[in-house]
Amino acid sequence: MDVNAGSPKLLQLIGFPHPATWPQGLIIAINALAAEWTLIHDQTAAPDADEYRPHNSWLDSLFRCLDRALYGRADSATLTAKLESVPPAGPLDTATTLLAYTATGAKQQALLRKQAILYIEYEGLALGHINDAARDRLAIPGATLAAKVWSTDGYNAQLLFHGELDMDHRSLCKSTTLIAAKVPALLRGALARQALPTAAGLPQPRATQAPRSATHLFLRLLRAIIKKLLWRDQWRLEIFTHTEDSPTQARFSHVIAPPASDFWADPFLVKIKNRLWLVFEALPFSTGKGNISAMELTPDGQPKSAPQIVLDEPWHLSYPFLFTENEQTYMIPDASMSRQLYLYRCGDDPLNWEKLAPLISDQSLADATLIRYQNKLWMFASHGDRGASMDDTLHIYMADQLTGPWKAHSLNPVKIDARSSRPAGNMWISKDGNLHRVAQDCSTVYGGATVCTRIVKLSETEFEEEIVQAWGSEYNTASTPWHTFNQLDGIQVIDRLQISSRYRS
Repeated sequence: MDVNAGSPKLLQLIGFPHPATWPQGLIIAINALAAEWTLIHDQTAAPDADEYRPHNSWLDSLFRCLDRALYGRADSATLTAKLESVPPAGPLDTATTLLAYTATGAKQQALLRKQAILYIEYEGLALGHINDAARDRLAIPGATLAAKVWSTDGYNAQLLFHGELDMDHRSLCKSTTLIAAKVPALLRGALARQALPTAAGLPQPRATQAPRSATHLFLRLLRAIIKKLLWRDQWRLEIFTHTEDSPTQARFSHVIAPPASDFWADPFLVKIKNRLWLVFEALPFSTGKGNISAMELTPDGQPKSAPQIVLDEPWHLSYPFLFTENEQTYMIPDASMSRQLYLYRCGDDPLNWEKLAPLISDQSLADATLIRYQNKLWMFASHGDRGASMDDTLHIYMADQLTGPWKAHSLNPVKIDARSSRPAGNMWISKDGNLHRVAQDCSTVYGGATVCTRIVKLSETEFEEEIVQAWGSEYNTASTPWHTFNQLDGIQVIDRLQISSRYRS
């Protein structure tokens, strides 16, 4: 199923300097665009002037050298995209999308060509300064990077799409790569909204903060090195109980801890033949590849059986989303590394699964979460292009039946916001009829927190949601992050990150 059918095929680059002078962030972005569009480098327009002065102290240079050595060389990217040229006297194809290098260049060329032209800004900086924009936001707690796609006719500029992009706050190199690889998703979001009177689904506002000093970044990187050498992240499961159908009534009960050799995360609950089961991701540190495991629980959430591996594939598995329809239980685990979204059917119990056909192919979709709402099945999933983050981009698909066909939402990506995009557990309809979902806040770190949203608009052509303030405070009994929430029959389960010694036996 090609969920990107209908995307524009021609993208004309206007006012871009000679490729030999392109900074590495721009090279990564252009390579990403070339995977989806035929690129035309229009050399008839003079290169746009660009006067931004980047950070260039000696300590900044030292930080960047150490960063490259530890986290990868984003600055070693080479241009692989094929750039077509435009004959100077050739007419413009009105079906071609025009992308300018700067806002000034876009306005000038729009007046000359009498055609709307797009441009992208990162924290107010031009497309060629992805690296510098990332540097200005790096290591600020909870900081995302604002990316805006504008359209101008030369007289007025219209905001088409605004994303709050995910960053890896340990590394400028990794952040630059993640941000640059997100350019195709930003353009898709903008083009899907060109006919709308105003930009749809704008992110929640955020406060601006001054960039961190080079000293701060350097010391933070040294702390990250020490942590990586001595410690590792280990997820465990926590059980809560409640007496009312409201998360605000939850009380902590107990921990279900993994062995020192594994972490356990992404817990889901299911009841089959009056037996309560916990299904979750188990990842042995020795392999770094997750499988799906299950254990039976007592009615109060205590382990009743030892965990067993119930699903293992050649690729990494996680987030075993469970869905029951017509008294049959199904599972859709995260298999994004395979670029297939597989459906599995449960046998007599969650220890036995049968693989069915993939629901969506040739897409990297993570943490797919389904709900039947208003006589239609809706799927919410995190999406990532090659090399881009999976933690900030939300796609929606719809179908009449579980096996499909699944249709992509007309506004995909419906949002790009690292603070509230990636699904974090089952959705539910509250007593007042409102549809809610839980999502990860990855603005500081992956799985750093969990938020609840109330969906205000949902149709084949609309989507809007708002944050439910103060939700989840009863699970914040520790300063460590948690990133999955599910509940069933008075039992609630979350996963929580613990820091454990690499040398613990």
